Amino acid sequence: PVTVPMVLAAEKFSAAMKASPRVTRVVDYLFAGVFSAFALKILTAQAK
Repeated sequence: PVTVPMVLAAEKFSAAMKASPRVTRVVDYLFAGVFSAFALKILTAQAK
């Protein structure tokens, strides 16, 4: 029951990414920001 809306949302999201390169670019930058934040967190945790 919970997975049906999640699958439908993923379908709409993937359609938006295929239709618009701008959406894909925004998602790419968001993921890059998140991974960079994790990398900084790991580096600062190791420095202590």
